[in-house]
Amino acid sequence: MALLEYIILLMLWGSCSAEAECGPPDSIPIAELVGEWDKESYPHGTEATYLCRPGYIKVGRILWKCLNGEWKEVNPMVKCRNKPCGHPGDLLYGSFDLTRGTDFVFGSRVEYQCDDGYQMISRVNYRECTATGWNNYVPQCEVRKCLPVQPPQNGRIVMTSISDVDEEYPYGYILLFECDSPNYKLSGPNELYCMKSGEWSADVPACEVISCQEPSIPNGKMMSRLPRKMQYENKERIQYECDPGYKHESRGYSECIENGWNPAPSCIEIVCSFQNVVNGNLQPEKNVYRENERVNLICNKGYQPEYKDEFPKCTKTGWSSPLLCVHKDCSFPEIENGRLLQTQYSTYKNYYFPMRKGRKIDYICTEGFFTEEGNSWGGIECTDEGWSPVPKCIKEMCESFRVVNGYPESSAARYQVGDKGRYSCYQGYSTPEGMSSGEIECLKNGWSVQPTCIKICTKPVLHHGHYSDKPVFMAGDILQYECDEGYMTSDRNIIERLKCTESGWTKTPECIAITCSVDDEIPNGVSTPQKEEYENGHVLKFSCNENYKIKGEELRQCYYFGWFPKTLPQCIEITCKRPSRKGALLSPHLQIYKHLDTVNISCEDGYKINGSDLIQCYSFGWYPKPPTCQEVGDEEENTNGTVDENHGVKKPSKLPTDSANRTNTNDTSLSGLVKKCPPAPQLENAETVPSKDYYNGDTVKYICNENCQLQGKEEIECKNEKWTSPPRCIKSTEKCPYPPELHNTVEQNLKDHFNENDTVHFKCHETFILHGSESIQCRKGSWTSPPQCIETQVCKQPPTINNGKAATPLKPSYSDGDIVIYNCDSGYQAEESNEITCTGGKWSTPPQCKEALATCDQPPSISNGAIQGSELRKYKAGQSVTYRCINYYVMDGSPTVTCLQGRWSQPPTCFEPCTASDEEMKTNNIQLRWLDDEKLYVQHGHRVEFTCKYNYVVLPPSQEFRLTCIRGHLDYPKCIKHGSCMVSLVELVKNNLELGKEYTEVLHGSFITFKCKTGFSPVPRQNMKMKCHDTRLTYPKCTSSTPSKSCGPPLAIENGGISGTSISDYVHGSSVEYRCARYYKLKDPKPVVCNDGEWSNPPECVEPCTLNEDQIFKNNIVLSRQHRNEMFYTHMGFVEFECKYGYRFQGTSPLRAQCVNQTLVYPKCS
Repeated sequence: MALLEYIILLMLWGSCSAEAECGPPDSIPIAELVGEWDKESYPHGTEATYLCRPGYIKVGRILWKCLNGEWKEVNPMVKCRNKPCGHPGDLLYGSFDLTRGTDFVFGSRVEYQCDDGYQMISRVNYRECTATGWNNYVPQCEVRKCLPVQPPQNGRIVMTSISDVDEEYPYGYILLFECDSPNYKLSGPNELYCMKSGEWSADVPACEVISCQEPSIPNGKMMSRLPRKMQYENKERIQYECDPGYKHESRGYSECIENGWNPAPSCIEIVCSFQNVVNGNLQPEKNVYRENERVNLICNKGYQPEYKDEFPKCTKTGWSSPLLCVHKDCSFPEIENGRLLQTQYSTYKNYYFPMRKGRKIDYICTEGFFTEEGNSWGGIECTDEGWSPVPKCIKEMCESFRVVNGYPESSAARYQVGDKGRYSCYQGYSTPEGMSSGEIECLKNGWSVQPTCIKICTKPVLHHGHYSDKPVFMAGDILQYECDEGYMTSDRNIIERLKCTESGWTKTPECIAITCSVDDEIPNGVSTPQKEEYENGHVLKFSCNENYKIKGEELRQCYYFGWFPKTLPQCIEITCKRPSRKGALLSPHLQIYKHLDTVNISCEDGYKINGSDLIQCYSFGWYPKPPTCQEVGDEEENTNGTVDENHGVKKPSKLPTDSANRTNTNDTSLSGLVKKCPPAPQLENAETVPSKDYYNGDTVKYICNENCQLQGKEEIECKNEKWTSPPRCIKSTEKCPYPPELHNTVEQNLKDHFNENDTVHFKCHETFILHGSESIQCRKGSWTSPPQCIETQVCKQPPTINNGKAATPLKPSYSDGDIVIYNCDSGYQAEESNEITCTGGKWSTPPQCKEALATCDQPPSISNGAIQGSELRKYKAGQSVTYRCINYYVMDGSPTVTCLQGRWSQPPTCFEPCTASDEEMKTNNIQLRWLDDEKLYVQHGHRVEFTCKYNYVVLPPSQEFRLTCIRGHLDYPKCIKHGSCMVSLVELVKNNLELGKEYTEVLHGSFITFKCKTGFSPVPRQNMKMKCHDTRLTYPKCTSSTPSKSCGPPLAIENGGISGTSISDYVHGSSVEYRCARYYKLKDPKPVVCNDGEWSNPPECVEPCTLNEDQIFKNNIVLSRQHRNEMFYTHMGFVEFECKYGYRFQGTSPLRAQCVNQTLVYPKCS
């Protein structure tokens, strides 16, 4: 028993001390067991080795060991990892994204996509990392292309480098379109670009004829002397004039261009704004002043108006003189026949004068001359009004004077030199200047003029009319007055002229209501409406009794000159001539038939009738049209009965029924024939009447067409084989009488009838002027008031003047409004205006040229120039000096200046030359075009020509290489290296980029690094460093979580617009280009870009220059032949001149002017 227990204990100990076994080792997805492992268990200490499956790699052994029944990893750091494949390869014109995995290792996948404007030509767009490396090949992208484009009708494609128009165009290619003729304009965009989708950005534009409609001009109208048209062609011009009190907003003519009228015709009211006057004020004070309105310029004490005009007037160009008050300093007193007592004041005049208020000085008279008080010397003081008293040294005296038709206001027996003698005119007389009183001056040789008063006519009273606002008229003056609308003169005119004579007006002006008396009624007719008297514009309508028709005009209208037409119409009996037909027999047979007579027509044997056998006479002739008789062969038998063509048809057993009303169906003759009427007449403007047989008692009712009115009875009845008188259907549109024939107008071809809104234009003969509207219009059956042609009053040769002569070329006669300009001789000057005007056949008062006594100080100095010869300290009136410029500087203006009225005329300017800078040429990659050209200096107005250096090309857009030196400045063109890329502002905005530094040009093969704008980030795995390849530069793209805003229509600019058609919405990055109207020039032309909802600043269209005829005349120049047909000159353009015959140019610059900011500086010939 003890032995058994021992054995059992021994077995239990053995089982406790033995180590546990392991089951089969686990499988690993990415690794494979080495050896056979098919047992159910494995003892403690067994090792299992794993190898990585294909596509995975390890460093070391992967070893697991059975320990106490569990498999334990011996080297936990050793794992099977994905095998790397390296970089999958870049795609030219494309990119890729890692779509599976996080690195380029076994199992990862990359997918490729092409850049915008490119398409993939490979079947597979991805690569996967396999155990053996990347599968597939790197795909390929090719540029997308757009289909060929055909040019529009009347247009062409320009700026394309593809020689065959049938070829496809690559993405990004731009086609520019233009019309063949300047008379056409593009409808649609002027450029198409091939989009990334392979489609063109828009449809091909069309070329349309440029035309403009006649403009409506508020407060203005077209010039009456020009023909009126409903439509105008390209470059055709119109001239227009503004109503009184209005002026042209820009100029008085417009030109038809592709965008319409340029500039748009506009008349604005002539007004001047109120100005605050320093040291003074205006009376009256108003916000605005209208044309011809004057103000009183009142200066504070101690101040005076800068100009003599104390009552400036509002004119078309602003105030007639500046509204300025200047301090009343006292200038050096010029004392005739005397001098200042202190000689230092005269010797150092410029130092002591002008003097301040309150200073006193003494003067002394030359021997034999005395002050007004009779002393040999006197004292004067500087006051607010100047020197007081005015220093005078006098000797001679004037006797008392007499006045023709007037009297002196003073009874003094003697007057000293310089004294004024005032006089007044008797009632009904005035001075030659039209004043009731005047004054004369005592001069050394007597009174200045003999005072005279001449007969005058006062302004007559006129009701219902108007005339010039002149208060007094001199003998010989003409007064033209015009009656208001609806009124006429006693001689039945609208406008008449009166003449002021020694005995008064030739007649009393009168405007009475326009009326026309009643004429006798016309026989066999009536007129409507019936009145005792007819007013202006009333229309009489004549109509005739039954069986009569009107001969002549049925309408006549009352005008200021009476009835028109003047001849009354006649009512003549309605008759019809006998129808003439070969082989026809008429019953009854007469020479003349009366209204409503009927005729039966039959044919002779051998003829057959073609048409109706019964016709009737109406006001409009026979109806139906008389039949004809046609020859036949053998007489055909009539198997259908016998027809008596003279008396109707044999009565059938039953009368036919129709829609006509029949009141008697039993009206037969003794022979049994039914009496019938001719076919019912078809009336103009009425519905068609059924064509059939009608019998006695039948009636036909007429219905007028739409917009027509029935005149007469609406029904006619068949009675005794004839119809009663038919009505008329007259169009409802009211027509007007024949337009009036006016005296002294040009004959014109007019149509026969005039309806509502029809217009007739009038034109006067030569030497006549049209007063009133140049056209009349038909309104509600009558014409508007017609104009009147008045003979032009011409002036004879202008009067001659002392110490001067007419500068305007003379002609045989002058019309109203003609102006003649006078020039005074050297040393003389005109006191007031130097021009006269022809008004009513009489010249205005000519200027007086008086001696210019004031002296001048030393002439002004000029920059870069000097005076030739030595200078004087003082210059007398009329003396001149001559300037010259230093080398290479060009003189602009006359080299000679003259002392006039104490002031020097305008001195010239010396314009600096341009220097052809080596540094600028190097910076812009240009050189002088001609190798032997050694122009270091280029004079103002002269030209120099550049060209690109070798292997360089012009920087787009095209630039001017032949440059003109403008006052020392040259706008150098720029060239870039062949193959270089230019960074595009449009692309930068579109892709939300900015440059790391200021780049403009990127050389071929060079790189440029972009960066995203603030708030944007690059597209994943996108390179921001790009390479320029043969002018092509790819731009990276930056995005933001917030989408960029779009822009509305581009900003409008004056005198220009965008090229192509504007749309309502532009995406971020869009760009537009502007162009200017004809003759305007684009300043700083560059694309305008939409950037996050805002457009960049648009360019400016600079206005052209127009010639100033007055300046050309005053400077004694004329246009050169090549410019004589031109009216506009673009900004920075030149216009060349020639001297008038007998004049020469003394400057050194070319005889031409350049348009700079709408200004031309004219050269001068002398």
